Amino acid sequence: MTFMFRRMQRSDLPLLGEWLARPHVQTWWLHDPAPEAVEEDYGGGADGTEPIEYFIVSLDEQEMSLTVRGERPWESAGRASRTTTPPQRPTRHRRARCPGG
Repeated sequence: MTFMFRRMQRSDLPLLGEWLARPHVQTWWLHDPAPEAVEEDYGGGADGTEPIEYFIVSLDEQEMSLTVRGERPWESAGRASRTTTPPQRPTRHRRARCPGG
């Protein structure tokens, strides 16, 4: 078995949208899989304009998961001050497995 991690690119956003639309992923990620929502929330990380990195994980050359390094600004702000309220967004887990890509 060989695991590979590669930096997510803007061209991966449609794949991420497909994964986010799967019922078993929706149970955990609660994210709108519409292209506009995926673009809004993940495009900056794909471009490197946000302080967060997304990686596509492959097992034996089959893309199967997304993993994250870093935090979105509202995640870290919420810990820095209890008076700071992050935007009203659903809670997302850091990883979602998508067997079979």
